[in-house]
Amino acid sequence: MKNFRYPGLRTFDASEGDRFYGREEDTSQILKKIQLHNTIVLLGKSGLGKSSILTTRIIPILNGEFQYTDIPEDLTKKIAIPVRLHTYTPERHIYPLGILDQILTEWDNAPTFLNDIEPGDPGFWEHCKNILLLNPGKTGIVLVFDQFEELFTYPKEGIEFFAEVIADLLNHRMPAGFRQCLMRQLRNAPDSLSEEQLQVIYDDTDVRIIFAIREDRLSDLNQLAGRIPDIQRYFYNLTPLSRPQATEAIVKPAVLESPQLLSAPFIYTPSALDRILTYLSKDNTQPIETFQLQLICQYIEQELIIKQKKIQIEANDLHNLDSIFKVYYDRILNQIPTPKIRRAVQNLIEERLILDGENRRLSLYEGQIVQQLKVPAETLIYLVNQRLLRAEPDNRGGYLYELSHDVMIAPIAEFRDKRRASEVWKKRALTVASIASLLTIM
Repeated sequence: MKNFRYPGLRTFDASEGDRFYGREEDTSQILKKIQLHNTIVLLGKSGLGKSSILTTRIIPILNGEFQYTDIPEDLTKKIAIPVRLHTYTPERHIYPLGILDQILTEWDNAPTFLNDIEPGDPGFWEHCKNILLLNPGKTGIVLVFDQFEELFTYPKEGIEFFAEVIADLLNHRMPAGFRQCLMRQLRNAPDSLSEEQLQVIYDDTDVRIIFAIREDRLSDLNQLAGRIPDIQRYFYNLTPLSRPQATEAIVKPAVLESPQLLSAPFIYTPSALDRILTYLSKDNTQPIETFQLQLICQYIEQELIIKQKKIQIEANDLHNLDSIFKVYYDRILNQIPTPKIRRAVQNLIEERLILDGENRRLSLYEGQIVQQLKVPAETLIYLVNQRLLRAEPDNRGGYLYELSHDVMIAPIAEFRDKRRASEVWKKRALTVASIASLLTIM
């Protein structure tokens, strides 16, 4: 299936590594941290590309599926296993350990001598041992938990059991049940296991873990610190793009030639590139957020390259970048299911999160939004996931919400002003109609 060069708001998938640019230094630094530490937290605000860098770089590099020259040699002997826990819903009837077990079972897909020691379904420790036995030459496993904040949507007991198992894996603890079965077998048949097999059993299994989590949910990791004391010790903070990084992310995908792409190769003139970067960085005063860059570039690809058959983007092709964000805002509103909630969201964003007259961002506490403005909590989550709003922890507890970026202010303010003008004309029209009706009666 053919794809766009720029995924827009969607995360890059593993097949799109040839289009993912601008994060080379981040990739190198994350790999070094994996080499040095058993656990690392990949931290960053929503929309900065944590999932994309894991999917297109870290996991494929560790698994030898992406050509990369800067990988430490010992990491070439690791297997990266991606894990998504997904948000808890009562209907799913599965807890985090059940999800992890399913994923490890897919990798542990053939019996080994360990399965004969303790009959029945293998535990997590055995899964990891078996996976390494089934992949000769590999010496360790890297579990990659993407969107790890999803863990904390589960009931407390599910979180506690998960933390206990993860702690056992990190500390190389052989399960008591397996140990008992092993001792029984060695008593009954001392020669049933070779020295090499015993070495495999007693050697520590190198399990390392990446926890990718949104910056505003970092404090949730405190719930695991009792079992995993080092969980908040080693971080890598993924930041917005610098201008040189953003330049790579814009220019390099455009010139790729591939039958898997929907558009023909094209180029940006220097003036066009400067206009995009200056707009996104608010006249070079702010770093550049990935999702906004992708939104603009996908629009350029769809509207100018595919529809208009352009092969070069000029500055005058980009005369109104605000319009791209107006379309984006309008689409988000139209996907809200009921008119009542849609009006509540517009009131929140247009009237309460932008300072009228000065057009700058304001923040509002979640309690005010839900209780006073009648925006449901699940709608707030939707708006955050769509990168329209950003949630920031409040030092009094809970979260403050604001627009995701200053570039959203102008298009939303224009949208608001047109709505206000339309409402004024409607009121005037109703007033005139009412007067005319009274005169007719008289």
